[in-house]
Amino acid sequence: METEELIELSNEAKQLLKAATNREVLKITYMGGKMIQAGGQQFGRGKDREATKWKSALKELVEQKLVAERGYKDEVFELTYKGWAIADKL
Repeated sequence: METEELIELSNEAKQLLKAATNREVLKITYMGGKMIQAGGQQFGRGKDREATKWKSALKELVEQKLVAERGYKDEVFELTYKGWAIADKL
């Protein structure tokens, strides 16, 4: 697998990828809204526009195969080998 390939990511996706190196990524829905959590950091908590921006960043990482869903509820994600390789370069 070629990990040297150029991957273009939004700034939000890069931030999320870096945070994911400390722990898995969680997509959380609660009474007050939605958020993404990674590495002890919360992204887009509660605000619809912000939550959507970070959900989009997570989708970017999934589509680039930098994180993979763990389980079946679309709530828990972890870095892939390719994700680790790219995160190490950020």
